[in-house]
Amino acid sequence: MFFRNDGKEKGMEHLKMKKWLKRATLLLVMAIMIYQAMEIRSLSKDYRMLNEGYVAKVDTSFRHALHDWNTSRELVAIINQIQASEDYLETRELIDSAREMAATWSKQLVNLIHLSDSVSLNEPSQIEFYRVNEFWFTSEQQYDMFFENRSIDWYIFRRMSYLYWQTKHIDNFMEQVLGDLARKLVLFDEKIAAIQEQDRYFWYESQRQPVMQQRYLHEIREIYQQINELGNDLNQYTGEVTIISKNEEENTLVVMYGVTVEELASTSLELLKSDQYRPHITIDGTNMKEFPELQVGQSIAVWNDGYSQRGMEPFKVRMPSELQ
Repeated sequence: MFFRNDGKEKGMEHLKMKKWLKRATLLLVMAIMIYQAMEIRSLSKDYRMLNEGYVAKVDTSFRHALHDWNTSRELVAIINQIQASEDYLETRELIDSAREMAATWSKQLVNLIHLSDSVSLNEPSQIEFYRVNEFWFTSEQQYDMFFENRSIDWYIFRRMSYLYWQTKHIDNFMEQVLGDLARKLVLFDEKIAAIQEQDRYFWYESQRQPVMQQRYLHEIREIYQQINELGNDLNQYTGEVTIISKNEEENTLVVMYGVTVEELASTSLELLKSDQYRPHITIDGTNMKEFPELQVGQSIAVWNDGYSQRGMEPFKVRMPSELQ
């Protein structure tokens, strides 16, 4: 008597099928892993090639910006002409010319800062980026120097043009700023020349690394900050003015540009204040007790020192003789 064992045979077939599926699944997983590893390796290779290309491009662009640096020789020459000029129209034209040259100087400096990336092939890919409008920076030093920048065409020569229009002459403080600026620009050019020579040495000796531009940027930063300080001081400067009235009870001074002692003696205060070409300024003199010697008719150099709650200009005062 024979018995059929169909259930047992089906069970064996089912076990074989499960083993086959496990092997197939394992092979599929291994194939996927191998593919992913190859893909990652390919992407890593592509990324490294892209990174190498980026570093080389930025590094080359920085070297071109560094070695094609236009010196401030012509700008310094115009500054000297401004200081020597005694003609009003000629001086205005010279200030406008200096402003155009200063704009070019400031733009190439911003370009040098922008190209001073700290990316190198030895650094990890996780780089912290700083963005300001269309500018991207890869170091905090770049970012800080960009915000420290006070374009000398705007902060110095535009302000000087306005002050010259108001006062009709280059006063002691403006003369001092021009002289300091000329000296700082010469020092800046000398520093750039030294960096250019240093860069050539490292390049020819095959010792130069892309991170060198951060070192170069650090070397010019001190002079760069000193030039910016000149712009800040001049932007707060109101000018040399004449005291036309003094009110000790209210702690206020009323000052005006270009008023002579003779004119002050022969013209009423109301008529002086009505002169639209020489607007008067009411100064908050809460610290006037520190300057008891200030008298009507006296010439003083004034800096705006912030905003007054009374709507008048707080001030810092120095005697013109102190600026010589």
